[in-house]
Amino acid sequence: MPNTIAYTKKQKRINGQKGRDGSRSNSVLWNYALEGDQLNGHQFIRKFAIEQYNIDFVCQELKLAINIVQNIPNTENPSEHKKRSLLEKRGYRVLSYTDTEIITKIDEVVSDIFCVAEDLADYYRNMTGTGDFTT
Repeated sequence: MPNTIAYTKKQKRINGQKGRDGSRSNSVLWNYALEGDQLNGHQFIRKFAIEQYNIDFVCQELKLAINIVQNIPNTENPSEHKKRSLLEKRGYRVLSYTDTEIITKIDEVVSDIFCVAEDLADYYRNMTGTGDFTT
């Protein structure tokens, strides 16, 4: 069953901005690993809205959400915790990184994202019984 998402006018506008107003860490991660098909062919969308929350990066085919937090662990931030809970209820795997992690440990962050993306791709391939995990 397709996942339907209700958009507000504000959220449509945010999606259309494609992250031009993003932070430095947002730009670094996008340019270094996620733009186009850089991450093993998996396509990511920048600044994606789900309900009232804006997600930094989403790969819809893998149901993978990447969130950049402002150097505050998400367990200490109630808003981030609510966002994570909603995404997980919708079937997304959520990865969160701080600005500092992205700027100082970009290779480790990208490696982590790559491993999770490949695990999810394998899971969906096995679940469908075909080579196509987008069906």
